[in-house]
Amino acid sequence: MSVQYDETDAPFRAFPQLNKNRPGYVMRSRIRLTEFAEEYLEDDGFETRMIRALGETRVIGPKEVLESFEFYARTRRRMRSARMADLCCGHGLVGILYAAMQRSVEQVTLLDVRHTDGSQEILNAIISVAPWVEEKVKWIESPVDGMADHLEPGTAITGVHACGKLTDRCLEVAHQLGSRVAVMPCCYGPNQSGGPEVLTRMLDPWVVTDVDRTYRMEGLGYKMDWTYIPRMITPRNRVLVGIPKT
Repeated sequence: MSVQYDETDAPFRAFPQLNKNRPGYVMRSRIRLTEFAEEYLEDDGFETRMIRALGETRVIGPKEVLESFEFYARTRRRMRSARMADLCCGHGLVGILYAAMQRSVEQVTLLDVRHTDGSQEILNAIISVAPWVEEKVKWIESPVDGMADHLEPGTAITGVHACGKLTDRCLEVAHQLGSRVAVMPCCYGPNQSGGPEVLTRMLDPWVVTDVDRTYRMEGLGYKMDWTYIPRMITPRNRVLVGIPKT
């Protein structure tokens, strides 16, 4: 009998040991990151040490941390660039992970309209384990619109759960810079897609909107791909990756 594989789900890649004992309840509970690390992460590897340091801050939980690590694990090989920008970054952990774990990354810009509570503590925690991060990372408080004017061409763009149309702004910035891009959208609405009305009415807006984004970016000269992080982290787990064809 063949095994049915759900292509909209995925195993853990950053922490494959979690596939043996998938911590689904962690995503629905108030368990602290330190408790999660003690129960599930017994090694003393670089990633685990970063998680333990983050746990000491008490400002970020397992869901957000695993989301960031898994997004990084799914995109790192296709997003190599000396310069990166994490747009609508919230706590900024995705961009910080690129600064910590990619030697080829020389500068990471973290952009949001304001620093979220605890964002500096998160950065300091990673610096305590990876001190080279400090000189790589800079914060900019600004809306994403017009950001392409302040970034160098080729700066790779990430956007994790940028709400609604903000995901499209991230894609537009990448196109303006001629750069690689990876986004994990959220907050889909029935009127958000540029696709035919019948599709948005009859099909899942999540699928229709991302199909429209994919066609749009392909038309702008990108090779697009879809990948996924484990659904138990978030039901909005699709990652769109785009690489300029030329």
